[in-house]
Amino acid sequence: MKGVTTPLLFLHILASGLDISAFVLPTTSPPTTTIALFHSGTTREKPTSLRVNADAKIIRSIKECKTSIDISRVLNGTNTTISNLAPSVAATAMRVMVKFDKGSISTKQALPGLLERTGRGVLERRKNGDSASNKTLYFVQDVLYSLSLLHNNEAMSPLADVCCDILTEDLNTTLKMLQPRRLVEIAESIKSMSLNQPRLLDAVCDRLAWPDSSGKLQPPKLCEGLMALSSYPHTSKAFLRRLRKASVRRKISSRHLVMAIQSSERMADDEDIKKIAYNMITRELLRPIDDTAGKNLISQLSAKQIVIILRTINTFRFKDIRVVKELENEFERKLDEAREREVSMYLRFLIQYYEHVAPETGTALGKRLLYLCSDGETLEPTSFVNALRCAIKLFGKTDAAVLSPYLETMEYLCTPENSFLSQTNALQLSFLVESLVLSRCNKENVLLAIAMAIVEPRITGSITPSESCRILKSFSTLATRAPSPMLQNYEEKLFLSLGPNLLSAKTRPHEAAGVMFAYAKAAYIWELGIFDHLSEIVSQNAWSLPPRTVAQCLWSCGKIYELETNTQNLNQAEAPPYLLSATQFAESLAARSSELTAKDLAQCLWAMGKLDICDLHTADTFVEQTTTVLSQCFACEIANILWGLSKIGFDQKKPIVTIARRMLEKDVDSSPKEAACVLYALATMGVRDDEIFSNLTSSMMSQIDRISAQAIANTLYAHKTAKKPPPRALLDAWASDRLGIVG
Repeated sequence: MKGVTTPLLFLHILASGLDISAFVLPTTSPPTTTIALFHSGTTREKPTSLRVNADAKIIRSIKECKTSIDISRVLNGTNTTISNLAPSVAATAMRVMVKFDKGSISTKQALPGLLERTGRGVLERRKNGDSASNKTLYFVQDVLYSLSLLHNNEAMSPLADVCCDILTEDLNTTLKMLQPRRLVEIAESIKSMSLNQPRLLDAVCDRLAWPDSSGKLQPPKLCEGLMALSSYPHTSKAFLRRLRKASVRRKISSRHLVMAIQSSERMADDEDIKKIAYNMITRELLRPIDDTAGKNLISQLSAKQIVIILRTINTFRFKDIRVVKELENEFERKLDEAREREVSMYLRFLIQYYEHVAPETGTALGKRLLYLCSDGETLEPTSFVNALRCAIKLFGKTDAAVLSPYLETMEYLCTPENSFLSQTNALQLSFLVESLVLSRCNKENVLLAIAMAIVEPRITGSITPSESCRILKSFSTLATRAPSPMLQNYEEKLFLSLGPNLLSAKTRPHEAAGVMFAYAKAAYIWELGIFDHLSEIVSQNAWSLPPRTVAQCLWSCGKIYELETNTQNLNQAEAPPYLLSATQFAESLAARSSELTAKDLAQCLWAMGKLDICDLHTADTFVEQTTTVLSQCFACEIANILWGLSKIGFDQKKPIVTIARRMLEKDVDSSPKEAACVLYALATMGVRDDEIFSNLTSSMMSQIDRISAQAIANTLYAHKTAKKPPPRALLDAWASDRLGIVG
């Protein structure tokens, strides 16, 4: 390669996977163009010994700088340009710039030249095999650390790997020559850039675990090392034990104290670490920093730092300590600076730490989210979704009014002008739909906006079976609550788009059961091969599911069969595959009948009647349980139970009469439809109880204006079968509704 390579091209060459050792340095002189910030004059080459001493002096001066402007003054005073800097000087300058003045314009202008100069220096040393000297090790480590602080694109990783390879060539020398501070920075660099350097990282961590290493580290660097090495318990414990000393802890800032506390959270099972964390939290945070004002270290914490500490307190299960209340009060004072992530973390802490939370707290947090959203900002999806779910769990059942600002925020985020939904993934969208169900929010515009986002190819192409199940189950519930043509249209689109995902072997039994129920509620019968597959999954695992879930699956089979029959979509020549599963559902429920509620029994017997499952032994078991829970049965349950029994030929009249007489009790109010259904079932089973017929017929007559033609027909059939004359008013209603005769 000839000529001069630009800094970004140089990095891309490294990233391209070419043989770095074969990289040919330019034979021509380096470029003369430099950043205007630095002196651009020419320099005369000094003798080597003088050059080394001059470089050392420049390095010492640069280390005292805090900004790129200060560094420029140092370099201008030495009549030096970036292109003529020694690599070690360039590395030191780059390290100081990116650590203390990373965001300044002058730093951004100087970095390309510094990256090229240091990168060439690294390759020279790699090519020459020069890795054992102090100067080389310091230089390479400076470059590696600077790259980690700059790490914002993959092009820097190959050069960082070269630095690590040089440091690994003679590990013993590296570990011996570099101070513990530099070893910590190596570990930080490897972790932050996700470099695959296990040998170097393991060796560094082992060396830092020695007492003579942790003892030489300044307290702030101890805390930074803890953050990087939390996955290495032996090293982290050595650092934390060093922080056990109050004299060491008091030399760290609030920022570094939070780092140490956060790191200890990852070793919550260690009792020794737990004690150290307790001391840091209860003593250092409450240590006064201003005797006159009575303030402690908590007053210096940001909202983000507070929620990190609260999360750690909850992880360690520290209960009833004074510091928690002070942290909560400080967070509420600084709520105006909290972002959605902090609000979400605080809600998660509250839900895990307390059994009850004041509604005022939940409202304040919701209003903060609403303010952030209405201020023209798009909230980060994961944080908002987590905050919404926590709020629903905290206040959804006890104080639903608290959810108002959260739902307003969601409504604003789902407007076409906001880009929130375009940033969400399938998991977040599934949780949003589920949250609408749990919060009983029936805002059609919100649901439609979420549905439109779900059917986009970017979502349907990456969605998992679990997410598909959650969406279909929740959406069908919402569409049933507030039916509309638009919702029904998108409901069909969702079943069409997401249904095939359910054929995956990863679909779990409880998820399959939920979607079976969704298919039935949505009356979706156009891809019943999927329904058959789901019913088979549930039948194979029926014993592991709650009885209520299996009962819903049995009801779903009956409902789908009814829909197929009504639409003539059913091949009468062969039984549908889900009928076998339904039979297995009934058998498994009969074995656990004592766990069934009145609603479960009604669903089971109605489905058996609809599917013509004439298993009288199973029916007898269900009837016995019905008499046990009869006080929980009301008109709807009784009507479905008796109708189902009449369809399968159940002929034990004593329990039938017992169940039917429940309709006569004062706490049971029946509609004309329910009363007619009971009369029809009793007549079909040959039960002719005068009191029941009389009372139910009178109940229907008192609601004659609400009676339907089908209810009239069922009642007339019952009276005819029981050989009882129907009331004249009922015949008049029949003549008017069915025959159009006006009397």
